[in-house]
Amino acid sequence: AMIIVAVPSLRRSDGTLENPLYRDVPASSSLIAYGPTGESRVGSLRFVWSPAQGAMSYRLTVSRADGATVWTQSGRDTVEALPASVTLRVGDRYFWVSDALLADGGSRSTGLREFTPIR
Repeated sequence: AMIIVAVPSLRRSDGTLENPLYRDVPASSSLIAYGPTGESRVGSLRFVWSPAQGAMSYRLTVSRADGATVWTQSGRDTVEALPASVTLRVGDRYFWVSDALLADGGSRSTGLREFTPIR
């Protein structure tokens, strides 16, 4: 005895899905980085970025051009001053990124930003 089970197709006759699924995409997926960028005075380095709606905290990471982390800081503010205990070499390239951890488990980022300390 053979049993045949019919499974209805999710495709229409034109090949499209009957009930397509969509992922919710936020209107803004990144943070705006205000600075530092380019040549920046070493004595007045402040990292500034836009706030993210629903952010629980932010994590700022400063790295050398070779990828080694120089300094990292977590907090709720969107402005961080480089502490005097962190020494950057004038003329070297550095990168920074700020990531927001959101209440819904998501995250937003400024992406990598490059700066070069000058006197």
